[in-house]
Amino acid sequence: MAKGASFERDISKQLSLWWTDGERDDVFWRSSMSGGRATVRGKQGKATANQYGDITATDSIGEPLVSKVVIELKRGYKNWSVMDTLDSATPHTTQFYKFLQQVLAACKLANTDYFLLICKRDRRQPIVIMSKWLAGHPLMGTSPEYRKHIRGEVHVEGDTVHYCAMLLKDFFAIYRPEHFIGL
Repeated sequence: MAKGASFERDISKQLSLWWTDGERDDVFWRSSMSGGRATVRGKQGKATANQYGDITATDSIGEPLVSKVVIELKRGYKNWSVMDTLDSATPHTTQFYKFLQQVLAACKLANTDYFLLICKRDRRQPIVIMSKWLAGHPLMGTSPEYRKHIRGEVHVEGDTVHYCAMLLKDFFAIYRPEHFIGL
């Protein structure tokens, strides 16, 4: 639990610095109950603006991102990998599949197809797994960091989810906030 909260604070600061080109570290922060408030309200048929997933904007300059992209964070889980979708006899039972189920449910409540699933295993670098639009963005082919990625698809509850996974530092090097404003 403490690992997850610390990870959420750290990623919030990194996202803020990226979004503001290094000027501010306070644009994004942990959402109310890590998205739990939006989930509970969603089950009651109520919308909750910009509270889906683990990260929200604390300043209106960050709203273009969190209003269109659900950002879900996972830290400290053992025995999971993107590769589970390839070599598991029962991929629907893997932790990666469960991560995708959760972020897709949040996307449905938020009425968006776009997600960033940011994960970190112990003693490893954080990675980001992105949804289909981001995985197919034309910019992806123009950056040297693009060569260090994994693309795939997995079937989650009847939907085909196309994703791209890369190191978070490479994501920050490839993408600019402007790429999200026009979604």
